[in-house]
Amino acid sequence: ATDKEITARINYSNRSSETNPNNNKAIYKIQVRPKNQTVETSVESVKAYNQHGKEVTQFISGQTYTIKATFKNESSDQTSFPVRLAFGATVPPGSGTAVSGSGTKTIAKNGKYVLSATYKATGTSTLHWQASINWDNRLIETNTSNNFTAGTFKTVASASVVETST
Repeated sequence: ATDKEITARINYSNRSSETNPNNNKAIYKIQVRPKNQTVETSVESVKAYNQHGKEVTQFISGQTYTIKATFKNESSDQTSFPVRLAFGATVPPGSGTAVSGSGTKTIAKNGKYVLSATYKATGTSTLHWQASINWDNRLIETNTSNNFTAGTFKTVASASVVETST
Protein backbone atom coordinates (compact mmCIF):
# COMPACT_ATOMS: atom_id res chain seq x y z
CA ALA A 1 0.00 0.00 0.00
CA THR A 2 1.13 3.53 -0.74
CA ASP A 3 0.14 6.86 0.83
CA LYS A 4 -1.23 9.44 -1.62
CA GLU A 5 -2.37 13.00 -0.99
CA ILE A 6 -5.63 14.41 -2.31
CA THR A 7 -6.06 18.18 -2.39
CA ALA A 8 -9.48 19.83 -2.52
CA ARG A 9 -9.87 23.54 -3.29
CA ILE A 10 -12.89 25.80 -3.57
CA ASN A 11 -12.82 29.39 -4.86
CA TYR A 12 -9.08 29.20 -4.30
CA SER A 13 -8.06 31.93 -6.77
CA ASN A 14 -10.40 34.44 -5.07
CA ARG A 15 -9.73 33.42 -1.48
CA SER A 16 -8.03 36.73 -0.57
CA SER A 17 -11.35 38.57 -0.95
CA GLU A 18 -13.08 36.29 1.57
CA THR A 19 -13.58 36.91 5.30
CA ASN A 20 -11.61 33.73 6.06
CA PRO A 21 -9.13 33.15 3.21
CA ASN A 22 -7.55 30.19 4.99
CA ASN A 23 -10.36 27.63 4.65
CA ASN A 24 -10.43 27.13 0.88
CA LYS A 25 -8.05 24.20 0.72
CA ALA A 26 -7.83 20.82 2.42
CA ILE A 27 -5.28 18.08 1.97
CA TYR A 28 -6.09 14.48 2.87
CA LYS A 29 -3.78 11.50 2.89
CA ILE A 30 -5.20 8.16 1.82
CA GLN A 31 -3.68 4.73 1.57
CA VAL A 32 -3.90 3.15 -1.89
CA ARG A 33 -3.41 -0.57 -2.28
CA PRO A 34 -2.80 -2.66 -5.38
CA LYS A 35 -5.92 -4.02 -7.07
CA ASN A 36 -5.41 -7.64 -6.00
CA GLN A 37 -4.25 -6.89 -2.46
CA THR A 38 -6.76 -7.31 0.34
CA VAL A 39 -6.42 -5.75 3.75
CA GLU A 40 -8.50 -7.30 6.50
CA THR A 41 -7.90 -6.97 10.23
CA SER A 42 -10.22 -7.30 13.19
CA VAL A 43 -10.48 -7.14 16.95
CA GLU A 44 -11.31 -10.75 17.69
CA SER A 45 -11.98 -10.43 21.43
CA VAL A 46 -11.30 -8.59 24.66
CA LYS A 47 -11.44 -10.79 27.75
CA ALA A 48 -10.51 -10.51 31.42
CA TYR A 49 -8.90 -13.24 33.52
CA ASN A 50 -8.44 -13.60 37.27
CA GLN A 51 -5.18 -14.56 38.98
CA HIS A 52 -5.94 -18.25 38.33
CA GLY A 53 -6.35 -17.72 34.57
CA LYS A 54 -10.13 -18.14 34.65
CA GLU A 55 -12.15 -15.85 32.38
CA VAL A 56 -14.36 -13.42 34.32
CA THR A 57 -17.07 -10.93 33.35
CA GLN A 58 -16.88 -8.73 36.45
CA PHE A 59 -14.19 -7.77 38.92
CA ILE A 60 -13.92 -8.05 42.70
CA SER A 61 -12.50 -5.00 44.45
CA GLY A 62 -8.90 -5.50 45.57
CA GLN A 63 -8.14 -8.21 43.00
CA THR A 64 -5.77 -7.88 40.03
CA TYR A 65 -6.87 -9.01 36.57
CA THR A 66 -5.26 -9.56 33.19
CA ILE A 67 -7.13 -8.07 30.26
CA LYS A 68 -6.25 -9.51 26.86
CA ALA A 69 -7.19 -8.03 23.50
CA THR A 70 -6.78 -10.42 20.56
CA PHE A 71 -6.23 -8.89 17.12
CA LYS A 72 -6.42 -10.83 13.86
CA ASN A 73 -4.77 -10.28 10.45
CA GLU A 74 -6.36 -11.88 7.38
CA SER A 75 -4.67 -9.60 4.84
CA SER A 76 -3.13 -10.96 1.66
CA ASP A 77 0.22 -9.19 2.06
CA GLN A 78 0.34 -6.54 4.78
CA THR A 79 1.66 -7.56 8.20
CA SER A 80 2.25 -4.27 10.05
CA PHE A 81 -0.71 -2.65 11.84
CA PRO A 82 -1.36 -0.25 14.71
CA VAL A 83 -3.12 -1.94 17.64
CA ARG A 84 -4.51 -0.21 20.71
CA LEU A 85 -6.06 -1.22 24.01
CA ALA A 86 -7.14 1.67 26.21
CA PHE A 87 -8.85 2.14 29.56
CA GLY A 88 -11.05 5.02 30.68
CA ALA A 89 -13.46 5.46 27.76
CA THR A 90 -15.60 3.40 25.41
CA VAL A 91 -16.02 6.07 22.71
CA PRO A 92 -14.84 7.72 20.59
CA PRO A 93 -12.14 5.44 19.18
CA GLY A 94 -8.74 6.73 20.18
CA SER A 95 -9.89 8.11 23.53
CA GLY A 96 -8.97 6.79 26.95
CA THR A 97 -5.44 5.95 28.09
CA ALA A 98 -3.58 3.47 25.90
CA VAL A 99 -1.95 0.60 27.77
CA SER A 100 1.75 -0.10 27.50
CA GLY A 101 2.43 -2.16 24.38
CA SER A 102 -0.08 -0.38 22.16
CA GLY A 103 1.46 0.70 18.86
CA THR A 104 2.43 -0.72 15.48
CA LYS A 105 2.90 -4.48 15.60
CA THR A 106 3.89 -7.17 13.11
CA ILE A 107 1.11 -9.72 12.77
CA ALA A 108 1.74 -12.63 10.41
CA LYS A 109 -0.71 -13.28 7.58
CA ASN A 110 -3.61 -15.27 9.04
CA GLY A 111 -2.06 -14.67 12.43
CA LYS A 112 -3.08 -13.17 15.73
CA TYR A 113 -1.54 -10.76 18.21
CA VAL A 114 -2.49 -10.61 21.88
CA LEU A 115 -1.98 -7.38 23.83
CA SER A 116 -2.22 -7.87 27.61
CA ALA A 117 -2.51 -5.43 30.48
CA THR A 118 -3.04 -5.82 34.21
CA TYR A 119 -5.70 -3.93 36.12
CA LYS A 120 -6.28 -3.73 39.87
CA ALA A 121 -9.96 -3.32 40.62
CA THR A 122 -10.86 -0.87 43.40
CA GLY A 123 -14.10 0.25 44.96
CA THR A 124 -17.28 -0.41 43.03
CA SER A 125 -16.39 1.38 39.82
CA THR A 126 -16.69 0.34 36.20
CA LEU A 127 -13.67 -0.10 33.93
CA HIS A 128 -14.43 1.31 30.48
CA TRP A 129 -12.22 -0.15 27.76
CA GLN A 130 -11.75 -0.03 24.00
CA ALA A 131 -9.63 -1.93 21.49
CA SER A 132 -8.81 -1.08 17.88
CA ILE A 133 -6.63 -2.26 15.01
CA ASN A 134 -5.75 -0.32 11.86
CA TRP A 135 -8.39 2.25 12.86
CA ASP A 136 -7.16 5.18 10.76
CA ASN A 137 -6.91 3.00 7.62
CA ARG A 138 -10.04 0.87 8.11
CA LEU A 139 -11.73 2.27 5.00
CA ILE A 140 -9.34 0.35 2.73
CA GLU A 141 -10.36 -2.92 4.35
CA THR A 142 -12.82 -5.49 3.07
CA ASN A 143 -14.91 -5.17 6.25
CA THR A 144 -14.76 -1.67 7.75
CA SER A 145 -16.85 -2.40 10.83
CA ASN A 146 -14.74 -4.90 12.81
CA ASN A 147 -11.70 -2.77 13.65
CA PHE A 148 -13.06 -1.43 16.94
CA THR A 149 -14.87 -2.76 19.96
CA ALA A 150 -15.57 -1.34 23.39
CA GLY A 151 -17.18 -2.38 26.63
CA THR A 152 -17.06 -2.36 30.41
CA PHE A 153 -16.15 -4.54 33.35
CA LYS A 154 -18.03 -3.78 36.55
CA THR A 155 -16.27 -3.99 39.91
CA VAL A 156 -18.21 -5.33 42.89
CA ALA A 157 -17.25 -4.93 46.56
CA SER A 158 -16.80 -8.66 47.21
CA ALA A 159 -17.45 -12.06 45.72
CA SER A 160 -20.98 -13.41 45.93
CA VAL A 161 -21.33 -16.15 48.52
CA VAL A 162 -23.47 -19.16 47.65
CA GLU A 163 -25.14 -20.73 50.69
CA THR A 164 -26.01 -24.41 50.58
CA SER A 165 -27.45 -26.71 53.18
CA THR A 166 -27.90 -30.46 53.41
